[in-house]
Amino acid sequence: MRAVTFQEPYKVTVEEVSKPVIEHPEDAIVRVILAGLCGSDLHPYRGAEKGLDAGTIMGHEFVGLVEQVGDAVPEHILKVGDRVGSGFTTCCGRCWYCEKGITCRCDEGQLFGWRSQQKGIHGAQAEYVRVPFAASTLLKLPEAVTDIEALLLGDIFSTGYFCVQQGLQTLDLEAFPIETLKVAIVGCGPVGIMTIIAAQALGIASENLYAIDSVKERLELAQKYGAQALSLPAESAANGFPDVVSTLKQKTTNRGVDLVLEVVGHTSALELGYTILRPAGTISSIGVHTHKIFPFSPGDGYDKNLTYRSGRCPSRAMMERLLPIISKRKADGTWPWNLEGIVSHRVSIDEAEMWYPIFERRQQGCTKVVFHILAYREITLETGVISQTSGSARCRVGTGSDVLVGVKVEIGETGATGGPDDEGYVVCNVECSPSASQQFEGRGADEINNEYTQALQRIYSGKQCGINLKKLCIIPRMQCWVIYIDALVLDYDGNVFDAITIATRATLFNTRIPKTTIADMGEGAMEFEVLDDVEEAERIEGWDNVPISVTLNKIGNRYFVDAAPLEELCADVRLMVSVNEKGNICSMQKGGSGSIEPTLLNEMLNSSQTIALAIIKAQNIQLEEEEAQELAKRSTGQHVEKLGFFAASHNNLRRQPRMTQELLLLNLPDEALEIARRCKLRPEILSFVPEVLQADRQHRTTEACGKIAFKRLQDKCVMYPELPDVHYYNGQRAAIPEFSLNTLIKARLEDRMWRI
Repeated sequence: MRAVTFQEPYKVTVEEVSKPVIEHPEDAIVRVILAGLCGSDLHPYRGAEKGLDAGTIMGHEFVGLVEQVGDAVPEHILKVGDRVGSGFTTCCGRCWYCEKGITCRCDEGQLFGWRSQQKGIHGAQAEYVRVPFAASTLLKLPEAVTDIEALLLGDIFSTGYFCVQQGLQTLDLEAFPIETLKVAIVGCGPVGIMTIIAAQALGIASENLYAIDSVKERLELAQKYGAQALSLPAESAANGFPDVVSTLKQKTTNRGVDLVLEVVGHTSALELGYTILRPAGTISSIGVHTHKIFPFSPGDGYDKNLTYRSGRCPSRAMMERLLPIISKRKADGTWPWNLEGIVSHRVSIDEAEMWYPIFERRQQGCTKVVFHILAYREITLETGVISQTSGSARCRVGTGSDVLVGVKVEIGETGATGGPDDEGYVVCNVECSPSASQQFEGRGADEINNEYTQALQRIYSGKQCGINLKKLCIIPRMQCWVIYIDALVLDYDGNVFDAITIATRATLFNTRIPKTTIADMGEGAMEFEVLDDVEEAERIEGWDNVPISVTLNKIGNRYFVDAAPLEELCADVRLMVSVNEKGNICSMQKGGSGSIEPTLLNEMLNSSQTIALAIIKAQNIQLEEEEAQELAKRSTGQHVEKLGFFAASHNNLRRQPRMTQELLLLNLPDEALEIARRCKLRPEILSFVPEVLQADRQHRTTEACGKIAFKRLQDKCVMYPELPDVHYYNGQRAAIPEFSLNTLIKARLEDRMWRI
């Protein structure tokens, strides 16, 4: 599985590590959906906290699905498939501290993502995480709480709420009613923003809530969430923070604030808090302090009647308390705060190495980073698998879904599909083999084939397909190159459409179009010749910007990718989003009877972009490696098999096909044979005209099959009665009908290898 691992200060890597397994009967294995990058992760990253073993998986914020449970995990509490969140530490649920709700100090508790001297547990910035004491550490999430909200509740929102709560517990709220309290929050990072929301949720008036920070963007966010922003110049610490102190003195009749909420974890933040606090006030500190120096002495605290509270948040206990509160208040409309707005960047886990330093330096407006870990099964890609095509690729997803895509480039008339008369065009066809799944049999197969064909055609029609269609034009208003994309589903285990688009993009990479020369014959007549030289052939311009599809399936208020067949059946919404190399959304198609909330739709679109870019990046690397290997073979004089258009004129038939029996089976009418003679084709070539339709022969008569064959041949040949330039066959130019990919597969399986 992929995981973000600590190597040394300022260095993390994304690498393949072993998937965790059940080590104790109380364990659970969780498939991670989202993992957060927290400010606390920066302490070992910067080297401020020492002792973390190299190779430790980072991260303690996560949301996921239960993949496996140990024998001792009660089913009524936790079962496979449950959507769960967690605090940042484990807790046994039975020690004195756990029983009192101080889960952060559990006798057997461990912090996710901390291993020192081979002791401790790995973190959750990975595809899977092992959770000890699963029944008491994990919490099943209510439908009303989104994945992002649950992620924040597991750490920074619970921490912010705890900071406010422990501060209020020390104040006499009868003498100082909560709505009159003057409160300052020092630090407006992610935890600071959550603390602002928590303070208002607990009753502190927004006009009495002052947010202090030196970063302009953070102050703008704090103001957006209801606080009064106070800018802290970076150099003001050396002068005693004059501007902030002066402003707060004015706001509090020269008294100072009643409560300081310190969320930074630095001595200068505590020093500021002490300076702006009134006598008999409280400092509640939840920042992780790694410095041993305290900015005020016990005597200073005595002279100010200071109450100081600090400590780790019991996040598991806080989550259990907050989840029903937030669910209820969202339901009755009394929860106006958008927790998800704190997340500035949602990126793939594969980009973690880049985003750790960006987050650490506060670049690109970075406030909170969340890693999407919507993992696909293993994707296997093989190109150049069919020599008779202009390009081909086979894609397997996991060990089940298997698709084959072939591309053929042929000459056609411009504007034949209603498009511009100075462009070529793309024609798509998808067929699902009845042997792949029962749902591909009978009438249902036609509906599925049509749905996939239309979806693929939508992606590859028009400018959004990425291909420079104008470059496919040979003679405006006359001839152009037509790209035929044929996809065949060989096996089915869910998510075949994504596999089709991945294979199609790879196929277009290795497709070559012959060069043409054009001659002006006078009086407006134009003639062209196709250069029969594979070395002169050109790659399709724009192939690299061809999109792939990411299909997201939604059940309830959560969604997932790479669905298995049963998951596809359970989904109430299916969203197919095509994304290109630049991250642009090129097309979108919704299926299913359900609806999608706007905020969830935006998240799903962001996810599709993240996932597509990761797949395209990996695909480009593989394709470039394959091309480099091919060039290396050519440079050393090794044979590289010619493809598609050039195969007929450069290769002999490997094996004479047994066509006579098929011609009799198809019962082709005499008219078809006459067309074959007129086009100077041998009768054997007619077997490429119709689809073999082996599975349909039980439903169609041989006469019907013959009529289908005749009609297709007639359409193809009569349309271009004087066309001299389609293909070479036995040294003669001839209009060869569109071949069938099914025929090709059938022939290959029967070991009857031939080329046209």
